[in-house]
Amino acid sequence: GKMARAFLQLSTELNEAFLSAQDDTSTRALKISITEETITLHSILSSIGSPQEDFEGVLINSLIDNEASLIVFCIDSRIQGIPSKWVLIAWVPDNCRVRDKMLYSSSREDLKKSLGLGYFVGEYYANSLGDLTWNQFTEYISRERTDGPLTLKEQLILEEKALTHSESHTTKSTAMGALPFNLSNSVTEALQQLQNGQVNWVEMYLDQETVELSQSKEVDVKEPLQNHVPPNDARFLAIRLPDPSVSSDFVYYFIYSCPETTSVRTKMTMSSSKATVLAVASSQGISFSRNFEIRSSDEIDDQLRIFREENTPGGVGSASAVLSHSKPSRPGKGKAKISKFKADEE
Repeated sequence: GKMARAFLQLSTELNEAFLSAQDDTSTRALKISITEETITLHSILSSIGSPQEDFEGVLINSLIDNEASLIVFCIDSRIQGIPSKWVLIAWVPDNCRVRDKMLYSSSREDLKKSLGLGYFVGEYYANSLGDLTWNQFTEYISRERTDGPLTLKEQLILEEKALTHSESHTTKSTAMGALPFNLSNSVTEALQQLQNGQVNWVEMYLDQETVELSQSKEVDVKEPLQNHVPPNDARFLAIRLPDPSVSSDFVYYFIYSCPETTSVRTKMTMSSSKATVLAVASSQGISFSRNFEIRSSDEIDDQLRIFREENTPGGVGSASAVLSHSKPSRPGKGKAKISKFKADEE
């Protein structure tokens, strides 16, 4: 099986350095290392000039050719009062330790989520100095940028995020440091029932650091599922649906339902706890074909329909066939379901 991924916690020092770097325009970048399962601050790189000068001078000079590190780099001209935009650079040279290659590559998501995804506009992966030219870097980032022009709403969300970050970073760094989250017994039992086919809908919510069961039930999968999704509450949903490509099989979907009205804090903790739920489910033998996020209950059926159509043999098929999950029996063979499990007769 795959190696269980360690949950890495951030040191309080790193959390605080990143926070003060938002206002301290003399900071260009934070160099970060991973020591004993903790993501820690290695050093603060001060700005000597423009982003390009700092990239070509300060940043390059701070790298060691056989030592992986993560660098949180500010790509704008630091102007007081304007929210800074950051890029996560993963420096994973070919000749660093194999374990570090894995560790530094896989911890990027943890790091961005813990610091706050809203601060980042992209990430860049480099494994030789040749990858670190300002041209290549800026070209790639402008292509990949995750922050097109902000809508007013997004701008407000970002500002709210910055506020809650500053109010809660002290509690947050300790709360988030307590990863992984726990799952209540009722959740693990419900996931077991999902796997045994006793229920096809398990709905979970987060209460402080514990993932609790809101309900598990058997829903009619021929009816729209959106009626089952709570419109105003953030939930994790684990559901089991007939497999569009093998009529006797099932597929599992994991959905993070996060209505726009959800508080920033809940959004943050729920996204951090998602990995724990997925890990537990997989240890119980459930592997999700897809895991996706929805922002309102009416998105669930469209999303599932798209996935089904991608996986239905012979393309999309008629809408009604897709909706009822039915599939024509194979020409001349009727149902081949039973023979699949019969032992070969001598």
